[in-house]
Amino acid sequence: MEIGLPLIFLLVAVLLTCLVFSIVGDMAKARGHSPWPWWIISLCWSPFGWTINQRLFLSLKGNSDIVQPRETRIKLPPPAPL
Repeated sequence: MEIGLPLIFLLVAVLLTCLVFSIVGDMAKARGHSPWPWWIISLCWSPFGWTINQRLFLSLKGNSDIVQPRETRIKLPPPAPL
């Protein structure tokens, strides 16, 4: 039962997400639009998309509550002197 209830909640959440995507897709098609941009925007603006974006581009340093940007692999040259 410990794993059954979370799996049921996950299944319900996935089904509700599919239902919302279906409704949004039908609305977009009725207006003559492609549903793909609406689906992508809804994923990026959802709490799950926000969390994924935060995990990809920000990291917590130490025990502080200050969020520091992650280092990138691209090393920019120093700015030219004026």
